Amino acid sequence: MTKNRIRMQRSAVTLVLVTIIVAATTSACYTVQVVDPLYGENPDLTQGSVQLALETGVTTKHEVLEAFGAPVVTTRDGSGREVWSYQRRASVTQQSVQKYHMITLIIYFDENDVVVDYKSREAKS
Repeated sequence: MTKNRIRMQRSAVTLVLVTIIVAATTSACYTVQVVDPLYGENPDLTQGSVQLALETGVTTKHEVLEAFGAPVVTTRDGSGREVWSYQRRASVTQQSVQKYHMITLIIYFDENDVVVDYKSREAKS
């Protein structure tokens, strides 16, 4: 074999190895988890659980995560406060009739990651 051919083979092998290493390391960096916001990890979100879990000026982000899981949406309001939103749907069957309840929860945090305000609404169909 000629020296040029050996160099080309080494270059090809090196390129393949680099491609494999890059693919293996970058694929570990990206994890995509799709969570249906209506059937998320905490389908037990209810008006009662909201009232029991949240206390303005006391409840922290960590406690909210423990109670309700990850929010569907996180944003900031006009004042710069972080805002977390949850929405869940529950199915209730009474006398062979299935009804749906939708609860929406919006939580506002201060700069110390403590709940300063929250709003919840339940719609029944």
